[in-house]
Amino acid sequence: MHTYRRTAVAVVLTAALSAGTAACDAGQRAMDCARLAGSIASSVEQLTLAAGDAADAEDMGRFTDAIEKEAQKIKDDTGDADIAAAADSVLEAVENVRESMETDENPDLGPLGDAVGELTAVCTPG
Repeated sequence: MHTYRRTAVAVVLTAALSAGTAACDAGQRAMDCARLAGSIASSVEQLTLAAGDAADAEDMGRFTDAIEKEAQKIKDDTGDADIAAAADSVLEAVENVRESMETDENPDLGPLGDAVGELTAVCTPG
């Protein structure tokens, strides 16, 4: 009888620890996603200021590179379809900004800001 109870307790504790670890992992991923989304938002703000100040392409390229790198990291690290889709939207918007820069057009940063807002919303826990 005691062996049965010990086995049952061990199984319950193992399951509880596994669930707790999974919850911590999910919570950590959500926090990492939110942190990176905030960093992307900051880079978009810097890109917007650089575009408004008619900064050179190197500065704008550096900001778009940072945004792309962080959005790709979020996409690669998540198992969440909504987060991956939002990261894809950011990546697509960054590509559109780059294309505008290459043709010497004034880039429309509105879609990029919208995509980052969407990413921030889906990354924010709760």
